[in-house]
Amino acid sequence: MKSRLVPLSVTAAFLLPVLLAWWLNFGPWPWRPEAAGNRGTLIQPPVLVESAGVRSLVHPGLGYEGLASEPFQGHWSLVYAGASDCPNACEAALVNMRQSWLALGKDARRVRRWFLVNDAKSPASSLLEEHPGLTVIALTSASSGTLGAALAVARETAGGANAGEWVWLLDPRGFVILSYGSSATATDILRDMQRLLKYSAQDN
Repeated sequence: MKSRLVPLSVTAAFLLPVLLAWWLNFGPWPWRPEAAGNRGTLIQPPVLVESAGVRSLVHPGLGYEGLASEPFQGHWSLVYAGASDCPNACEAALVNMRQSWLALGKDARRVRRWFLVNDAKSPASSLLEEHPGLTVIALTSASSGTLGAALAVARETAGGANAGEWVWLLDPRGFVILSYGSSATATDILRDMQRLLKYSAQDN
């Protein structure tokens, strides 16, 4: 009897983990560890952002000037696109970006925040004072096929929602890889950023 039980126990030792894994993944109640999934919407395939024609705000009321080449490379970027008067949805998005960035602690130096205004006007000074470290940028007519086009493609990939309701995450190569809709929270952005920064090489 013992000699029969030995091969049965060995077989069971191999089969049980396989069956358990199948049940957890494909059974009636599939299990997924929360930490394994993205909080944002994955942009697949990622969309490359080119920086030609992007200008940076000099100072409220003083207009824009050209940016250095490839400003979106070498670091992670959080980008929000919207009107310069920044209505409620805009304010909420900028706050989420700021809070998630601050919560990164020492890793915040590896992330930059951008506010892409779609009307080339200057946001209010009071708004910018609330968001130190935020870079306001605008597009020239010659750049309509670069950053603006990249976000348009990414928007379609993410579900076609209004661009003014989304925060975009760019990797250090300048690719749009994740998006966050109006229902996303600062915690959602933070969790994704923490995981990405942990497993990525030092960018700068």
